[in-house]
Amino acid sequence: MNEEKVMVEILLKMGRLEATVDDLKIKVEELELSIENNKNNQRVSDAPNKESFITELENQLSLARDEGKNSVKINAGELHRAVGSYPGPSHRMPSCVSVMRSFIDKYNGKIIDSPESGMGARFTVEYLLENITED
Repeated sequence: MNEEKVMVEILLKMGRLEATVDDLKIKVEELELSIENNKNNQRVSDAPNKESFITELENQLSLARDEGKNSVKINAGELHRAVGSYPGPSHRMPSCVSVMRSFIDKYNGKIIDSPESGMGARFTVEYLLENITED
């Protein structure tokens, strides 16, 4: 009879251990999902904004001018890579292209290449660095 009692206790403990292992597996899955969601949220919050593109575009134009160039070709994909988050799920290519378009009049720019949508990484503008129009 004593052996049966010990056996029952062992089986109960094993059952509790199995339940504990299953609970731990569920907790690990929940933590992994939470970490992935935080990464996704962080990607979105770390995504470049309009001001980031303006600053980088102005820096590239200024550098080209300092190098004595009369014009400079700037590609949206390269500009976005310089700012960050491209390529990737939190890219802001439409914002990048929009900023590039906003500089066309000031720099007497002309569109050299553009995807059919007009908003892709292939979008390229040649900006003239002489006779800049002030806003």
